[in-house]
Amino acid sequence: MTLYEAIYVRKTTRNFSMEPVRGELISSILEYEEELIPYNPDIQTKIEIIGNQDAKARLKGLLTVNAPYYLVLYSEKKEGCFLNAGYMMEQMALYLNSRGIGVYCLRNVHAKKGYDINENLHDLIILAFGLPKTELYKTAYSAKRLELSELCTFKSEIGSSMKAILEAARLAPSNMNLQPWRFVVYDNRVHVFMKKPPVANALLQHMAEFDIGMMLSHIMIAAEDMWIDISIKKLENINSKSIPNNAYVTSIALK
Repeated sequence: MTLYEAIYVRKTTRNFSMEPVRGELISSILEYEEELIPYNPDIQTKIEIIGNQDAKARLKGLLTVNAPYYLVLYSEKKEGCFLNAGYMMEQMALYLNSRGIGVYCLRNVHAKKGYDINENLHDLIILAFGLPKTELYKTAYSAKRLELSELCTFKSEIGSSMKAILEAARLAPSNMNLQPWRFVVYDNRVHVFMKKPPVANALLQHMAEFDIGMMLSHIMIAAEDMWIDISIKKLENINSKSIPNNAYVTSIALK
């Protein structure tokens, strides 16, 4: 199963078996870190796997789940770090799903830092993973997501490639299924906006940025699978526009 195929069946696992996974799979996860594509390569990151077969791993946070393993993404804290973390972690989640492993994304949960983790790096997001006790996959048709007509403002007719890319974006997971992304769509480009949280709150802002990063990773993966070159760039002429209750994120052009 490719990452693109995994987008259509990815499902959050909430009930894990505490059985260990194969040792070679753990090794492949650590190796896959080298293949992760960052949204911003200037932000330093590091991944660590914490074993929890004895259920003694201590995570700090309100919403945790008991799993045999936790994958922690550490990052520098600088502008765009939460979006970058979501972008990278969703690639890892899809990779694990494609290998038959269940995942659960933990936000605002923290782990004890490993001895080899740079003190300037902070745990931004944690992925619980392991063998699921319940059904691993779902169908795209069962995903509770807004329709493209509710997410997009279409400025022109679009082709099948653009529609497929937007559909992959639509299926991205999000905190409490809020789906904070909105799109202004032309035939060969998309302007991406993020719905502002209902109240000014740093935590809600960070959650939305994680979600936007996950959604953008779906766009990147879909385009790569279809052999479509895309450019992702923030445009000043769009950035200067004021759109009520939305913040401009970036623009995507199909080449």
